[in-house]
Amino acid sequence: MKRFIFALSFVLLIALAAGIGAEASDFYDDYQFDILENGTIEITEYTGNDIDVTIPSKILDLEVTSIGRYAFLDCSDMKSITIPDTVVSIESNPFYYCISLENIFVSLDNPALATIDGVLFSKSDKRLVCYPAGLTEEIYAIPFGIQNIGDYAFSCSNSLTSIIIPESVITIGNFSFHACELLSNIIIPASVTTVGDNPFMLCENLKGILLSPDNPVLFTIDGILFHKTENRLICCPGNTPITSFDIPDNISIIGCCAFYNCKNLKQITMNENVRTIENGAFFGCRNLAEITFSKNINTIGNDAFTLCSELSDIIIPDGVTKIEEGTFSGCSNLKNVIIPNSIISIDEKAFSSCNSLTDITIPKDVIYIGEKAFSDCHKLTNISIPESVKEIGDSAFSGCNSLTEIQIPASVEKMGAQAFYECKNLNTVIICNGIDSIESGTFYRCGKLKNVEIPDSVTSIDTNAFRYCAQLTNLSIPDSVSSIGKNTFSGCDNLVITVGRESYAKQYCITNNIKYTYADALDWLTN
Repeated sequence: MKRFIFALSFVLLIALAAGIGAEASDFYDDYQFDILENGTIEITEYTGNDIDVTIPSKILDLEVTSIGRYAFLDCSDMKSITIPDTVVSIESNPFYYCISLENIFVSLDNPALATIDGVLFSKSDKRLVCYPAGLTEEIYAIPFGIQNIGDYAFSCSNSLTSIIIPESVITIGNFSFHACELLSNIIIPASVTTVGDNPFMLCENLKGILLSPDNPVLFTIDGILFHKTENRLICCPGNTPITSFDIPDNISIIGCCAFYNCKNLKQITMNENVRTIENGAFFGCRNLAEITFSKNINTIGNDAFTLCSELSDIIIPDGVTKIEEGTFSGCSNLKNVIIPNSIISIDEKAFSSCNSLTDITIPKDVIYIGEKAFSDCHKLTNISIPESVKEIGDSAFSGCNSLTEIQIPASVEKMGAQAFYECKNLNTVIICNGIDSIESGTFYRCGKLKNVEIPDSVTSIDTNAFRYCAQLTNLSIPDSVSSIGKNTFSGCDNLVITVGRESYAKQYCITNNIKYTYADALDWLTN
């Protein structure tokens, strides 16, 4: 169940990354909603827990005409839902992860929607919108005449072992059969010419995808599905027995979540035509130990190798300019990474929880190190931040327990909150003249920190910045500092702060009963 929920979260992240969301929302009873440009209502979230739900036809005297995607996400107790005739627009399955849902009711008078045996369809685009996850049938035949299987349409339908797709279907949407755990038999007919992001993600009983030999644009190799004209590898079922695979020469794109959770996959070789690895392409391939990249790759997407826990060595190809969010997060056996000089940005959680990583060289043109980029890299002992870096994100190095020394170059204009939180062995910090603020919790619980240099560029030291730095005994705060937050030095019991005689830092020490001395104290004694 934990793995499934993790997968659910990832799909939602993809949706959020695509810009799905409302600018403003209001509430009415158990409904969150938006007022659309045409003056009607779109329901964006249901917060109730009723077993049988009836959607109102009006809210605040405005007609309810639309149900947004994920509007009824995780309504796990809901067994039936009645949709009013005013609703004419449902973009994709709004009943995702409603695992008890057995029936959807729509009246015969609805101009845009229809139901057959509780399954919801959109009339205008002949689309199967939602097959309720609580239905218990093992075999389902999609009615002939349906042309589109919508995004997430069969998601979480855990009783189905076989789905029959008719020759009328031309499009299979994103993640259409996601988490149909018992699905073992499906044939894609010749009529299908468009397939979205991995429709069979987490179909754990599916070993291969069968395809009509007459299909003009799709093809399969060893049960892996490809698109000819898009030059795209669409998906490999997670239960494939394949342990090693060479990407065919005509493929240039490895699609979103294409190898998601392929538990037997150990080795991948890419041809030189591969240029793009999309989001989550190898997410959760826990036995993937060896990967040969194409030298021509220029894009590696978010979470592309997240939780590939057997990967130990990575050479990122020249031409890639950004290490995206979560790309190698959770690669717990990753020991060696070569980052090319083409990289200018290392984004959020790019290497978080890479627990075997001991040493990494950040290239000379990187300007941004994102939030939690190296967080919880417990064995990281050496990292050099180049002069090109302008921003270090929140918690970028938090939990790097083996890091002993760090120098922040003068190029850094912003260092985020908790950047070195709980770096328990960090001993020496040199902050060059550049940043103007030491943010909240930057060195919180750095218990062995003894040596810190704060430059004259710093004007504020925020809350908890040095809290519980128990071995910090001496610290000089320049006269430029005009703001120090609460509990900044709490737990620094032996600290003596060197201050200017007329400085803000002196007044702070007096107010907070912190020991202090003057930079020119010896000069005064000798005069």
